[in-house]
Amino acid sequence: MKIHSIELTDFRGVNHLKVNDIPDTGVTIIHGRNEAGKTTILKGIDALFNYKFSSKATAVKALQTVNADVSPQAAMEFSVGPYRLKLSKQWIKQASALLEVLEPSHNMYKGEEAETQLNEFLSRHLDRNLFDAMFLNQDDLHEGIKAAGISSVAGVLSNQTGEEAVLGEDAEAATKLMKQVDATYERYYSLKTGIEAKELKAARAEHSAASDELESASEALAALAEYVERFEKAQEQQRTADEKIPGARKEVEEAEQQLKEIEGLQSTVNGLLKDQEVARQGLELAQSRRDERAKLRESLDAAVKESKKINEAVESAETKAKEEEQEVAGLNAEVESAKKLYTQARERSKQARISLAELQKKRQAHELISKSAQVEEHAEKLSAVRSEVEKFGPAVVDRDLQRVEKLEQELELNRRLREAAVAKLVLTSATSQQISVNGEELDVGASGQNVELTPGLTLNIGDVTARYEPGTGADSAQELDRKITATTEELELELEKLDCTDVDAVRAKRDKYRELLQQREQHEAELKRILDGEDLEELRARAAAVEEIDEVPDSAAIEKAELEISEAEEAEENANNAVEKAEAKLKPWAERPARNALIKIQSEAEQANKQIERLDHELKVLKETTSDEALEQQALDAETALGKVNEDVAQAREKLEAAKPDLAQSLARGARAQLDNLQAKHRNAENEQISMTGHIQMQSGVAERVEKAEAAEELARNILQAVEQRALAVKRLREVLLGHQREARERYAAPFAQKLGQLAGRVFNGEVQFHLSDDLVVEKRTLDGVTVGMQDLSGGAREQMAILTRFAIAELLSTSGEQGAPVVVDDALGSTDASRIQLMATLFADVGEKSQVIVFTCEPARYDRVPDSTFLDIDQLKSAAPIG
Repeated sequence: MKIHSIELTDFRGVNHLKVNDIPDTGVTIIHGRNEAGKTTILKGIDALFNYKFSSKATAVKALQTVNADVSPQAAMEFSVGPYRLKLSKQWIKQASALLEVLEPSHNMYKGEEAETQLNEFLSRHLDRNLFDAMFLNQDDLHEGIKAAGISSVAGVLSNQTGEEAVLGEDAEAATKLMKQVDATYERYYSLKTGIEAKELKAARAEHSAASDELESASEALAALAEYVERFEKAQEQQRTADEKIPGARKEVEEAEQQLKEIEGLQSTVNGLLKDQEVARQGLELAQSRRDERAKLRESLDAAVKESKKINEAVESAETKAKEEEQEVAGLNAEVESAKKLYTQARERSKQARISLAELQKKRQAHELISKSAQVEEHAEKLSAVRSEVEKFGPAVVDRDLQRVEKLEQELELNRRLREAAVAKLVLTSATSQQISVNGEELDVGASGQNVELTPGLTLNIGDVTARYEPGTGADSAQELDRKITATTEELELELEKLDCTDVDAVRAKRDKYRELLQQREQHEAELKRILDGEDLEELRARAAAVEEIDEVPDSAAIEKAELEISEAEEAEENANNAVEKAEAKLKPWAERPARNALIKIQSEAEQANKQIERLDHELKVLKETTSDEALEQQALDAETALGKVNEDVAQAREKLEAAKPDLAQSLARGARAQLDNLQAKHRNAENEQISMTGHIQMQSGVAERVEKAEAAEELARNILQAVEQRALAVKRLREVLLGHQREARERYAAPFAQKLGQLAGRVFNGEVQFHLSDDLVVEKRTLDGVTVGMQDLSGGAREQMAILTRFAIAELLSTSGEQGAPVVVDDALGSTDASRIQLMATLFADVGEKSQVIVFTCEPARYDRVPDSTFLDIDQLKSAAPIG
């Protein structure tokens, strides 16, 4: 298949685009900025082949231009098999389809008939898998190609090797024998995973179930014997417990009687201990009262002594407080005097600053007025230049000049090419002669005359020699005339847009416009410098608010004011230091320690006198209630009572200890535990007998179950052995057949791997080998002995591999004389370094000699090294006339 032209109208944001005369071989580079419409061309080809004109699919609706109520249209002229076709479609509104057969004979189909005939042509003459694979989209740069799934590639490989095409998992069903082996193998194993399945799995499951049943029956028989033994053991345990329980019960009764007697002795001891505690508390109370009265008498004596000492300290504190008051009064007078001098110095400093501020304000106002005048001067110049720029008319910049210069050069080139290419007669004569060319007289001499050969040319020649000279150009004179006319019109249109008569005028206008821009830039820079970050309007507002200055202060006046400030501030600082020194002297006296000490000692004297009165009163009250002699007798009586109770407690404890209460308690617990254990053993033995009776009844017939299970297990084991033998046999047979198939597949894939290795060796600079899957997808690359998976290669290496794989397919098909499909590459080599881009360019050139290669890119410089390539600017393609 070859693509000759593509045209899009109102298609995915593209208003109109047309690509004409795409070469059948060679590399065509369609370039432009991002989102200019390069990928949209691919979408157009895809829509023409894959979406009927009547389709309402979401993907078809997405072909519409956003926010535009127009129908997308696409058209393509292409060759497939012996036919040259032109296909046009319009979707959504006024949907239509037109298929025109241009060669070998003319025919035309519309609507559904066009869709039907298109599918017929494509199904008979185009390998759709090949066509899809050879289109390398941006999203497919890192995806592998299943080359074995492309029938045309498979056919070439089969012809070269004599081997059948191998297509992935379907390779196992390639022959009748293999199908039969696979069918038998599937009875025992899974084709995909190789795990056991069907007959083998069922036989193994049946044997496993029979083995489990035999094991279960055997375990049940062994359990029956154990249940009988446990029943008999429980009977013996019950008889033993029945014999021992009466004696154990009598022993418990005797032990409990002894514990009751011990509890009586313990109760007597507890009562005496309470009496002992009461007597001890009475003794402690009598002793406490006696001790408190003695302490009270001691406290009264100490208070009298302390009061005398404090009264002596009061006299000393009063003297120190008077001396302190005199010192503080003198220091306060010194502070007030220093503060008065400081206030006077501050006022002088304030007046000096006010005077300086007034002088500086006048100076700043003068500077602001001067700055405003400079700003207005430059603002006026800038405004004038901007006005000239606005009135200039169409702006002419470097790219405008370059565009018209390029058109002029192209026009001159086409004129010279026409002069060289046109067929003409070169007429010469030894003597001057008159001839007639189309009725027009012409002089011919030794210098010669050129006469263009045009249809219907009439020459009237006398004694003149005529020589025919054919054209040397590739284009005809008519084609060059069309180019000259088109270029002339385009040049005139550009000159008209720029309001110029010729290229020199454009250059002069460009220079004038550049000069105006430079002047504007200089004035803007100077204005910015003078403003120094300030807003122009704010400066104007400040300047307007300033009053006119009658007299500008000179530097001498400002210096005098600054000197006055300096002297005043120095005097202020000295006065402030004097205040700080006076206050520093006063600060230690601020808390008045002598006065505070006097107040404190006077308070302490008052408290001491009150304490003496309180203690004396308390002592008198106590003596009136109980005399000292009575208090002493109460203490002696309490001590005697406590001694009597202590003797009674000792005698009661001797009786309790003789009864050995701990031993009696332990013996009683042991007797009770013995009785509880015997009774529990009796109950457990009864329950065990009941449980074992149930188990024995449940296991009836277990011997017959064991015999049946043994027979079933033996039968299942024999069946499993037979099935395993058949499974192993077919597994071995299949492995042998697959081994032979694998060898054939390797021979089949060899030409593809060899071609791919040859191309890759030039790019990766070394000995390259590839590991291919059954579908001929590249899985690993070995470079100079180092093997790396495709997913582990760098992004650049993977996009290079995507291109190399398609080039290898194109080379195989072209070498074998098969009709292939164009290799289309959408924005590749973005991750490829400069050295490999050079190497890839050689491959693009080689493949382009035999195949059609179309590249879409935003970086056309990547393909500058591809010889004889055709570069098409997408912006120029959009300027072609729309679909008629």
